[in-house]
Amino acid sequence: EYGRSLGGVISLLTKAGTNEFKFGGAIEWAPSSLREPGKDVRSRETNALNPLYVYRSDNESDSLVYSAYASGPIIKDRLFFFAMLEGRDDTVDTFGGTESTRTSSKDPQALVKLDWNITDNHVMEFTGIYNQNKTKYQDYHYTSAGYNIGEHQELLEEYERENGGKIGILKYTGYFTDNFSVSAQYGYLNNIVNSRLPANGVGSECPWAYNFGLTTNVLQAYVGCNQAGISTINDLNAAPDEDTRKAYRIDAEWQ
Repeated sequence: EYGRSLGGVISLLTKAGTNEFKFGGAIEWAPSSLREPGKDVRSRETNALNPLYVYRSDNESDSLVYSAYASGPIIKDRLFFFAMLEGRDDTVDTFGGTESTRTSSKDPQALVKLDWNITDNHVMEFTGIYNQNKTKYQDYHYTSAGYNIGEHQELLEEYERENGGKIGILKYTGYFTDNFSVSAQYGYLNNIVNSRLPANGVGSECPWAYNFGLTTNVLQAYVGCNQAGISTINDLNAAPDEDTRKAYRIDAEWQ
């Protein structure tokens, strides 16, 4: 249900702590300079103002992901932890015929796993996940004459979109005999879905007007005070769009 799919199941496999302390980390870097440039597609219309039907050769994407983990005992033989933190610094520059966009994301994500051996036959587990993130958007349009300029020029607006949330899972397992065991599990999820901050862009109070040309189907320019081409307006009194799920499960096994 994490992705609003009521018919699916997400299976998550994590590590657990032991009586030995362990730690580690990793760094993954994917610079735009080492990527193959995208391919453009030329328009078949001989009289098109923009000669390119698809323009992607100047797009850039830089990604830096770094992670660290640690695990070990809190109370020897009884209580253990495993924790992992992942940070990132991602930037994507996308260029169109008359406008461009830069997106950047730097919010970290984390996971923690606690295992408590109450007795040799009764175990309690907790898993917590945090993946809430904000992506910053900067929208530009070209001030130079022509199309497919390939650089950010006049800034139209800046905003953020927020996604993700928190997950908590608590599980008890009891081994009552060599042949009979019982487990009970409770799960909680809260997920924000594409929440925009601020809710509406600059000029959204103005009509959406643009010059589309007389002989081609190529957008030439937005006119008026709605320069970003905003066609929908969010209700400022509405709460952020989010999902909340609570789940319970009890299993008994006889072998």
